[in-house]
Amino acid sequence: MPIRRTDYWNRTGAVPKVRNGDSTHGETVTDIEDFVLPYSRATLTTLRLWGVGDGLAVTATMNTAGLKVGTGVSIDDDGRAAVLVDGGVALTDPTVAADAMSDVPTTPIDATGVALPTGTLTGPKVLTIRYREVAVEGLVGNAPTLVHAPWLRLLDAADVVVGTDIVLAQITLDAGKVTNVSSRDRRLAGLAADRLQLRAARADLGTFTVDQGVFGELRGTVDGVTLTVGGGVRRAVTVDVGGNVGLGSRVGLPECSLHVEGSQVHSGGAGGGLSFADRDVEEFVAEPEAGERWEWNSVGGKARLVSGAKELLSIGHAAMVGEGLGLDVARRMRVRRGIDAAAGIWFNQSTPAATVADGGYVGMLDDTHIGLFSADGPFGLKLDTNDCTIQIVPRPGQFDFFGFSGVAITVGGRSELQNHTNVHGGLTVTAPIGVVGGFVGPAAFFDGDVTISGRLSKGGGGFRIDHPLQPEGKYLSHSFVESPEMLNLYSGIVRTDARGVATIALPDWFEALNRDFTYQLTVLGENAHAFVTDEIAENSFKVWADVPGVRVSWLVTGVRRDTWADQHRIAVEEDKPEGERGHYLQPTTPEQQSAGPALRAAMIDNDLEAARQRSENS
Repeated sequence: MPIRRTDYWNRTGAVPKVRNGDSTHGETVTDIEDFVLPYSRATLTTLRLWGVGDGLAVTATMNTAGLKVGTGVSIDDDGRAAVLVDGGVALTDPTVAADAMSDVPTTPIDATGVALPTGTLTGPKVLTIRYREVAVEGLVGNAPTLVHAPWLRLLDAADVVVGTDIVLAQITLDAGKVTNVSSRDRRLAGLAADRLQLRAARADLGTFTVDQGVFGELRGTVDGVTLTVGGGVRRAVTVDVGGNVGLGSRVGLPECSLHVEGSQVHSGGAGGGLSFADRDVEEFVAEPEAGERWEWNSVGGKARLVSGAKELLSIGHAAMVGEGLGLDVARRMRVRRGIDAAAGIWFNQSTPAATVADGGYVGMLDDTHIGLFSADGPFGLKLDTNDCTIQIVPRPGQFDFFGFSGVAITVGGRSELQNHTNVHGGLTVTAPIGVVGGFVGPAAFFDGDVTISGRLSKGGGGFRIDHPLQPEGKYLSHSFVESPEMLNLYSGIVRTDARGVATIALPDWFEALNRDFTYQLTVLGENAHAFVTDEIAENSFKVWADVPGVRVSWLVTGVRRDTWADQHRIAVEEDKPEGERGHYLQPTTPEQQSAGPALRAAMIDNDLEAARQRSENS
C-alpha cells in the first residue's frame, strides 16, 4: 500500500489554490498543511539527526549494469522521511524537474526494493535518496492524491545537497557497469538529546511486582559524554571532547587516551594481553617485524614481553620449577647509574629478601672499572674496561681453614687467588703470591696454556701424559731437570767432513741469552775421538774428529744472562725468615705436617701488606 494523502490544492492554474466544495478543504489544509506536517517534521528534526534510519541496502553485481536499493527509511535535515516500502513507488528518472508534481513517471517497489538503472554512466558517482511526492488523480474517490515517491539518483559529488540528498553509497561505473562500491559518506540517523535514560524490566518476588526501572544514563555535557550506572548516580565511563576515555567512578575528566581509576584493568582468554605501539609508528601493525608494536601477555605462568613472534623478556612465577625462569632476557641488557651511587645489581639469597640484608653486588666502581663485592666490604674483584685486566683485591680477615689473612677469592681444590691476579685469555699471575692451595685435593688445575711472569718455585715437578704404548690404561711421567743455575740446554748431531772438521751454527740470539758454556761430544758408530777446536764465538763453534766423515752428537749448556735473569738469580741456600722457622714446605712426619699451614700463613703475611698497598694505589 503506497503512502498517500488527499491533495486539497487546485493545481490547474498558475498559482495553486485550495479546492472549492463542501468538504471543508480550508479547515483540512489548516490541520494537515499548517499543523500535522510541520509539527511532525519539527519533532523529527529536534529529536532525530538526519541520515539513513533503517534498511536501504544497496546491492550490485560486479561488472554488471544496474543497482538494487532495498526497502527502508531515511530522514533529511527538514525532518522529512523518505520511505521505500513494499507496494510503494519511487522516482528513478534523474532528468525529472525537481519541482514537477504531475505526469511524473514512477517505478514500483516490491519486497526486495527497487531497481535503479545505471545507463551508460562512467566514473565515480554518489547514490542518493531525496524526499519527494507526486500528484496522482482519482485514487480516493475522484479527488487527486499525493503519492510518496522518494527520488533515487546517481549524482556527481558536487551536485549533492547535503542534508536534503541522503547518501546511500559511492558507486564507480564503467559505461554503466558497476566496478566498485563504497560506504563512504553514508550517514546513519541518530538521536538528539541531552541525556539517554537506560531502563530495564524488573521483578520483585517479595511484593510480586513487575515493572521497569532506571539502571543507567548516557548524558552529554560541554566537557564530553558520561555513562552512569546504579540508577544513573555512579559514573562508569567518561569521554571528553578530545576523545580521551575515563573508566571508574573516581575519574573526573580523563587525563590520557584511557584513564582508569579505582580498580585493575584485566584482559583474559586466548588473546589476553596489553598491546601498545612504538610512538613513532602512526598506524596499527598486525605483524610487527621491527618493534612497531609490543605486547605484554602471560602464557604458562610466565609474564612475557613480545613483539611479533619474538619473545624478548619473560618473568616466571615463584611456583615455576627450573633454571633461568625468574627473569629471561633474549637480548643484551644495559644497567645505568641513575640516581644511585653506581650502576649495578644487588643479590640476595634469602626468602623473603626483606628479612635479610643483600649479600653481594656486581656493578661499576667508576667510569672504567667493573667490580664485585660483598655487602659489608670493598670491591674484591675489579675489571679495567680499558685494557681488560682483572685485579683481585685482598680483603683483611682470617680464612676459616688455612688461617690466611687477606684472602681475596677461593677457587676449586681449596685454592686462593690473592693480591694481584690478571687474566688475559689464559691465566697470568704476577707477584708476590697469586695462588695457594693443595691441602685438600689439587691446588689448581689448568686446561690450557699458563703464563707466569715471575719466578716459579716448587718442591718438584715433571710431565704426566697418557702412556704412548697403552694410553687407555696407563700414564707416563718424567721429572724435570733441575739446576742451581738458570741453565739452558742445546743439542744436536753433526757429520764431519773429509778433514774430520764440522761447524755447528747456533741461533743468532744465542750469545745474547747465554754465558758460561759447557760442551759434551760423543762419536756415533765409530771408534774415534772428537773434541772442540774453536769455542763458541759469533754464535757457532767447531769440532774435529780423528776419523773423517763421522757423526758426532753434541750437547751445549749455557747460563741465562738476560736482564730479567740477572735481576732474579735464585738463592741456592738461604735462611728461613723469622716466623717461618720450625715450619716445613714439604712436611713428611706428622709433626712437620701440622706446621705446614702455619708456614704458608707466615709467607703470605710477609708480603700481604705491600700487595694491599699496591692494590689501593692502582
